[in-house]
Amino acid sequence: MSEDQKENQPIEDPQEQNSGTENTPDNPGETGQDEMPEKTKSNKGVEIKAENNPGDIFLQTIQSGNHNNQKQIQNQQVPENGNGEKENITNKQVTDGNSNNQNYVEVVVKNFISEGKDVDKKYSFNKNDYIQSDGNQKLTDPTRPLPPKSKSLPDIIVNDLSDYSHKLQEDYLVVVTCSDSSSALSVAYSLTEEISVSNKRLFTGELGASKKLDFEINIDNIIFHPAIEKEESTLIVVDSYETQTFLDSLVVQPSTAGAIKQDLKNSHIFCICIAESKVLETTLERKQIKSLSFPHLEVPLVEEKATDERQVDASSLYKKADPLRKTVLYVVTFFQGLNISDFERIVCLLLREERTLIAEENQVEVPKNVPESTVSLAIGDITFNQPQKEVADRSGNQSKTKTKKLLRDAWEEDAEQILQDCFVELSLNEYSSRVINFSLPHLRSELKQYFEERKFIEYRKKFRKLIELNLLFDTSPQVAKALKDLSVAMMLFQPGVESWVDWLVQIFIEALELKTDGKSKDLKYIYYCIVGLLRETLNYAELEDILETFLNRLIHEKRLDAVLEISKRLKSAPQFDEYYWFNQCINQGSEEVRQETYQAIYNMTKQSSLRVYEILEKLSAWLPNLECDSKTYSFSNKCAILLYSEYLEETLNQFYTKLYGDIPLELLDESNQLKPFLVDSGHFPLLLKDFEEQVNFRFQANLVIVENRKINAVLNYRRLVALKNILKEATKKYLRQKTYLYDFFYKFDDVVCSELISHLDQILKTHGRRIEGFFPEVDNKLQMPELAPFQYDVEYDIPVYGRVVIKNTLAVEPVKDESGEYSRDSILKYRKAKISNLEEWLKYNLKTIIHKYLLGWKYVDCILKYNQQSIKNLFNIESEKIGYSVKLISTFPDLKPLKLRTEGFWFKEEEYFATKQNSVKVKLGIDVRGKIENLEKIKDILNDSQNNIDELIKQEVLDAISQVLHDVEPEDFYYDFEHHPEGKQEPVKKKLSENVISVLSSKFHASSIKIYLSILETDLIQRINKLRSQPCEFEIEVGSIKDAGEIVKYSGSFSITGVAKEKWDIFQCREYSIEEIRDFIEKQLKYYFRGLDSGNLIYKNTQQAAKILEQANVLVNRDVMNKFGLMVTISRFSREETQLEALERNIHFKIRANQLIEVQELIIKDKRLRFLEISASLDEIKSVQTELKLVSQHLQDLSTQPGNEGDKNKYRQKEKELQNKLSELLEVNIEKANQLISQQISLLALSVDDNDDGKR
Repeated sequence: MSEDQKENQPIEDPQEQNSGTENTPDNPGETGQDEMPEKTKSNKGVEIKAENNPGDIFLQTIQSGNHNNQKQIQNQQVPENGNGEKENITNKQVTDGNSNNQNYVEVVVKNFISEGKDVDKKYSFNKNDYIQSDGNQKLTDPTRPLPPKSKSLPDIIVNDLSDYSHKLQEDYLVVVTCSDSSSALSVAYSLTEEISVSNKRLFTGELGASKKLDFEINIDNIIFHPAIEKEESTLIVVDSYETQTFLDSLVVQPSTAGAIKQDLKNSHIFCICIAESKVLETTLERKQIKSLSFPHLEVPLVEEKATDERQVDASSLYKKADPLRKTVLYVVTFFQGLNISDFERIVCLLLREERTLIAEENQVEVPKNVPESTVSLAIGDITFNQPQKEVADRSGNQSKTKTKKLLRDAWEEDAEQILQDCFVELSLNEYSSRVINFSLPHLRSELKQYFEERKFIEYRKKFRKLIELNLLFDTSPQVAKALKDLSVAMMLFQPGVESWVDWLVQIFIEALELKTDGKSKDLKYIYYCIVGLLRETLNYAELEDILETFLNRLIHEKRLDAVLEISKRLKSAPQFDEYYWFNQCINQGSEEVRQETYQAIYNMTKQSSLRVYEILEKLSAWLPNLECDSKTYSFSNKCAILLYSEYLEETLNQFYTKLYGDIPLELLDESNQLKPFLVDSGHFPLLLKDFEEQVNFRFQANLVIVENRKINAVLNYRRLVALKNILKEATKKYLRQKTYLYDFFYKFDDVVCSELISHLDQILKTHGRRIEGFFPEVDNKLQMPELAPFQYDVEYDIPVYGRVVIKNTLAVEPVKDESGEYSRDSILKYRKAKISNLEEWLKYNLKTIIHKYLLGWKYVDCILKYNQQSIKNLFNIESEKIGYSVKLISTFPDLKPLKLRTEGFWFKEEEYFATKQNSVKVKLGIDVRGKIENLEKIKDILNDSQNNIDELIKQEVLDAISQVLHDVEPEDFYYDFEHHPEGKQEPVKKKLSENVISVLSSKFHASSIKIYLSILETDLIQRINKLRSQPCEFEIEVGSIKDAGEIVKYSGSFSITGVAKEKWDIFQCREYSIEEIRDFIEKQLKYYFRGLDSGNLIYKNTQQAAKILEQANVLVNRDVMNKFGLMVTISRFSREETQLEALERNIHFKIRANQLIEVQELIIKDKRLRFLEISASLDEIKSVQTELKLVSQHLQDLSTQPGNEGDKNKYRQKEKELQNKLSELLEVNIEKANQLISQQISLLALSVDDNDDGKR
């Protein structure tokens, strides 16, 4: 075979070799077959020769790169030689940063393939990382313009939002987290409003932008995407709620974060990333990083208050729903954010051929499914059925009165009503798109909980059906997201790593095999879906083994191409070592997989800017032991060697030797390109078009390279320092010719700045630069001051009266024109007036104007003639001379009478007043308020400056009240103050108020009068309240002196109701206690009752008792009124049972008991009455009789003893209860007894009813 043939021969797949030894890092093989192809020699390459050990060459290369402090220029155009050809740069000048000695090192890349023979097979690399094989492929921007803020987003107030705005401008990236995505997005929108960037973009994976990406979703592939316009500053909002790999790329060490910030700054890109709080917390924990190295704004979750008053229980709603509505509720619950077409598609897919039996009355009976032939895959007790062919329903057992109907047809016929029944509506999401959602927000969370806890069997069945429909890779990102969330939830619900991985591998490989074209966008979307699912599992510790098991299973299935694609997309995921899996792809994969892996790693190095050293450090572990034979090197060993050499050569090939060492280091950035140059003019004076005095000005301008004029920037780099003076002089000239004083101070940002930048950009064209970022500093001392309102008191001496203080509050502002803008000549007036202190000028002129205004006035003139508007007009004339107008003025003399118009008069007083009975005084609380709006009407009073208006008003009010109360009885004051009981006379309070209002209106012309009067406690009132506070018990024993009858014991209670009319003098003259009154009442009652005969004392019924109580009340009330001046009421009056009554009651009871015994014996003897034993046991009757006998005996014993009234009452109550119980038992038997003994039982019942309390 010829050398050319050898060079073009592809490397064989290691799995087709016959060596029988697998090449791995630990087992590189015996002969080194199937080595990695070596990079083709380039005529522009640089040979670095190593005289000794061939392996040392790479160490030398790395060391020379590390010790070289001279930065290089990348992507620089190479100058042509005299023949119009590009110079062949074969030697690179290397400057040692320590000794500054120059040496030349030639690099030779030894061939570790085919035992030293050159193989010109080169791994191609296009500088555009996103175009690998198709050079004509058009780049697509993965972002889109940021839409207006949706009305559905909540209004979130962040107090320190401005602080995070500054942090965003400093660090170029802010992470906003919240457990609610809408709240985080709302805050992100608020942040965008704080940044003055015109080009605002949005990236969100859930909208399908990820389909446009070849690689993983991370900071490099989104923010630094080459299709995004870099000519102007750009702000990108990234929604990472559905693209967690983007957030993963931000959870890095501080050094890496610093490099990202620098890349963002160099690219003029601001980024706001919104993320879920819990995901960020988990990612930080699992990556073992203490905190995020970017500004982090945590938004607290604000619970929305329910606005719908309807109370709908989710579980009840689902239970009552028919099969069709249950399907709708399930889809809305678990498929959040679907548009109407996707929603209908999922509903119809779930219904499929499901039918229902409908009677002629259209009543839904029982749903019936059409069976399908399936291929099953079991996970635990869940079986996933892959549908094959549908089999028609051939069941013929249905009733002829019913017909079958597809649920899909029922849905299409009445979809709107079904949605309404399920409380489903079409609403706006956070991106202003219309999506299906619940009208009652609580339904989704409650239904999810209901499915997981109560309907878990149906929950699993629904999930199985969705998987059978292959919706995990659905073309709708929202559908695929729902299946991802359901899959993870089911994995947590039913653990089993191996089973779940079996299922995932099966459906994933089947999906890949349907899309055999590796460039297919659908294939990339499949990777996007599976990566989203795998990444989600990393958020849960119980699922962390799924990813590793899944990748190992793919390796077992010889699908290392898939392992590579997944590893690229998960490279920043927590606890995921992408280089381990890259190593597996290189060592175990086919040649195509090895080349793609190598290309991926190389792209990462080119894409990572300053972060390349982290990648090279990780790859250093792949470098072989240089003492080993090169024939034993594994594929990963050879990959690392080749990558180091190719990356070095690529860097050297882009190095421009003509300028090496010529451009100062401070002019180059980290990527060895001319960096933006900041010009600081310093403070310098200048003149304006209409102002001849010098004003100070300073600016800072960031001069960036214009891409199509980069050569001008290179050729003129020595003139960068001179640009400071050039731009300063150009600015002075332009402002002198074009700018007015007003525009300079008030329109600089809006008008002057943009025009000045355009003018300076024309000058900078020859320097290959333009201004991107202009920061002016205007001397604010020359602007018209804006004073806050201030207070200033002016003193003035009034003849006869003395010194008056004029209270002033003043606010001024520059004069405005009709459009509301400051007048253009106002600043000129102010500057020409040369006022050093505006506030002092205003105070001085205000004092002068007021003194002139008050000249010759008297005291009463200051009250009646002082006019605020006149002062304002006079002061406005003076202020307009300096370009100001009066915005607010409040001015008035500080005299008490003037406050009667605004604040009015008000006094509160507590005063004693005499009543019609002079010896009885009452205390009244007084609160009187009002205004005197027309002071002219009391001019006579005001003429005397010695008059105190407040005191005069107070005295008149007290006199008016005293006049009314002098004719009021004390009892009327206390009992008729608020209202008269009969309504015939006016209450005392109303009389007082009317008299006070009459006096104030007639004498002072007062208005808006309000009077509040209240009775206050005196010693007399306290005595009354003490006596009335609670009823008092009394007790007497009395016997009739007429017939020497039994002693009767009475007891009762009385209460004091008040002081008797016209008896206040009696009550006031002496203080009595309630006990003294009680003793008096007991004495009077004994005296009265002893004169009654026994028949009246021992009353037998309630009528007699009421009469006794009435007589007692009349007697006691009369005697107490005359003795104490008080009114009293006996509220309870009763007597106890006499001894004779107790004896009669016991005798009567014994007779009744004997009658009961006779009846019982009769019942026992009569066989026809034996059935009564079922209703009432004789044993129970005997037990009650025995207990009753004991209680009666004990009560009889107690009746002979004095006292023990509590025990007596207790046994009397017990006796009565037992008697009632015995009667009830016998009545049951009475109802069932034979007619033969009914008369005897009736006699017994009559004897029971004759028991009367009056006989006791």
